[in-house]
Amino acid sequence: MYKVVLVLLFVLIQGCASNKFTKTEIYQDGVSLKGQSILVYSFLDIRKKEFGTKMLKSLNNQLISGFQAENINAEVIDFLDSEAALSFSISNSGQLPVEAFVNKNMENENAFGAHFRLIIIPSQMTIQGANKHYEIRWNLVDSNTNTVVWKAFSEGSHSTWAHTDENPEGRAKAMLKYFFLNLKHHGLL
Repeated sequence: MYKVVLVLLFVLIQGCASNKFTKTEIYQDGVSLKGQSILVYSFLDIRKKEFGTKMLKSLNNQLISGFQAENINAEVIDFLDSEAALSFSISNSGQLPVEAFVNKNMENENAFGAHFRLIIIPSQMTIQGANKHYEIRWNLVDSNTNTVVWKAFSEGSHSTWAHTDENPEGRAKAMLKYFFLNLKHHGLL
């Protein structure tokens, strides 16, 4: 009986994560990421307390492997690990320094040979007990022209009952499933 309860709890936790894309805009037709390099600028770690360290690490790993499966070379830079985060925490202006984050990593971007950059920003987070509801803004930018190619907004939620890092792989997978499907649907993959 004890094992059945544990299995049911695991299934319940697995099912408590979702992410759906609510709005997508394409700014350039005929763009393909295949065979290219992409540098991901993630601001998700500013919500590390809500998402969990293990979930964010799993998300970064799954993001890289998902791109690699599509013949795309990818690397992720987390905001809080950057120089731009230091000046942000000192000024604490409340507005994320997206441009400063990109500019301070331009050398890395060039050395990596990134043709595209993906900027991921958690735009809203609502916490209701064990449930966390969030909105994320995803911007894909052509690094050479500095123009937006694709922009999307997603809404998601997850529940963590005992601690923030419950089921990190499952929650990361739920967040990225429709991200890759959205890119495929719009011909980017």
